[in-house]
Amino acid sequence: IVGNQPGDYTTIQAAVNAANPGDTVYIRAGIYNENVTIPAGKDGLTLQALSGPGTVILEGGFSNANGFGNVDGVQTGLATWLKTAPGYIDDTDNGITVGSNNVTLTNITVNDFYAAVTVSGASISGLTLDGVTMQSSMFGFEKLATTGLNGTTITNSTFTDGYMGAAFLNDIVGGSGLDANDTSITNSDFSNIDTKGIYMETAQGDTLLDGLTMNNVGQYGGVPSWLSNGKNGNGIDINLKYHTYTGDLTISNFHLTDTGLSNGQSIPVGTGNQAGAIVVEGRDD
Repeated sequence: IVGNQPGDYTTIQAAVNAANPGDTVYIRAGIYNENVTIPAGKDGLTLQALSGPGTVILEGGFSNANGFGNVDGVQTGLATWLKTAPGYIDDTDNGITVGSNNVTLTNITVNDFYAAVTVSGASISGLTLDGVTMQSSMFGFEKLATTGLNGTTITNSTFTDGYMGAAFLNDIVGGSGLDANDTSITNSDFSNIDTKGIYMETAQGDTLLDGLTMNNVGQYGGVPSWLSNGKNGNGIDINLKYHTYTGDLTISNFHLTDTGLSNGQSIPVGTGNQAGAIVVEGRDD
């Protein structure tokens, strides 16, 4: 158990380091100012809020590093700041980095990082995010192009106030071994995200996007720091690259409001802003 009671681990990382594969690390209510890495060799580990949703917050420092947030008593959210910021620093400040298989994160809020949750290593299987809130981070969930994913499940989760909600990246020619296979994102909410709610450069096998709600997602589009100001704003962008893809893609039971207009710079729809609430494309460039 992590917390402030006698016998508790005082940090989540200390509890992870001491845990055996298959253990559950329970976390007492509180704010934890740390970065957490689940290294290889911790297969089957679970991190779970002891008292349910909203009680455990993993707090980062992305806003402090970049000089925004609460300035002179005025609170500026990340999504708003990004619309005018020419750049940012501290792109390695991640909340939870998962490097083992069959890891489960349950009822944890991850706030104010570059990536709230990300993965590392050649391949990760069986990752589950259940009731995880990923907020005020550039990326809520980020799969880098250098890591393959198999059987990822994200459910009952929230993505809010950021550049991109969930990103599954693989723009590597010949990198089919680094694809995302059999991905499921269900019953989750996306809001106040500048460019894309879900962005998938890879969707191998059976991909299920079901029961998703989006509000104010992709309305602005890309931001200056990504050199695409006002463009490419989408709710769901299936942008498959380079490889041969097999399997079924299912997008069902969705409710998208104010999503995918992509006119942050008043670029008229249909004149190169690549707007769309749901976009499916394949490309080799």
